[in-house]
Amino acid sequence: MQLDKDLINKMLSLDDETFKNKVLGAAAASGIDSSQLTSLMGDIGSLKKSLAGVKQSDLNKAAAALGTEKIDEIMKNIRGSVK
Repeated sequence: MQLDKDLINKMLSLDDETFKNKVLGAAAASGIDSSQLTSLMGDIGSLKKSLAGVKQSDLNKAAAALGTEKIDEIMKNIRGSVK
């Protein structure tokens, strides 16, 4: 599976609570301590705005750094409610 800009755009259309849950789930799947993200979750609008500006090349770099196994876990988490 691959991180792609289309999926990010679909995530951005989710309501704030669902979006927050997906971000926290993706963070946990990638090995990030979700407690570190809690402060960022206070401003969902800014987080969505930042993600809206992500380029495909940035997603490719992040995916390469994380590796296939973690990307697959992240994608399973995200795709659970993003169609």
